Amino acid sequence: MFADVKAELMKRAALLIDGDLPALAGRYAYPLAAFLGASRVIVNTRDEMIAILELLRSELLRRKVYQILPDITAIDLPRGGRMRAWVRWHEVSTIREENRISKVTYYCTLTPAGIRTDMLQYTELSMPELHGALEALALSA
Repeated sequence: MFADVKAELMKRAALLIDGDLPALAGRYAYPLAAFLGASRVIVNTRDEMIAILELLRSELLRRKVYQILPDITAIDLPRGGRMRAWVRWHEVSTIREENRISKVTYYCTLTPAGIRTDMLQYTELSMPELHGALEALALSA
């Protein structure tokens, strides 16, 4: 299971960096609940997710992030087709001061099409400056 989750997360990071946001958005189940610290954002559709991913990617590009590396700290044993993964994401930038880390718990469903995330819980945000924009975008969609 560890290898499958690692491969999935590496693929998601590559899709984000490469800008294939429709493919990345297809790896989530909707509605998707995302807990950002004490706040909650509900992403209702794939199109809403693409808009959020565009915002995240533009900030990564502005900060000259060229690689995002997942560090899986723990994985649940799957039960009833569901599992959790605790991940620390390392954002690698050409500007050393822009290297950042986020910590997130993924709540996933195992489907014939692969691992689909239906809830996220961020315990550390790498881009707190986008928090308000993400909430506004989710509410306006």
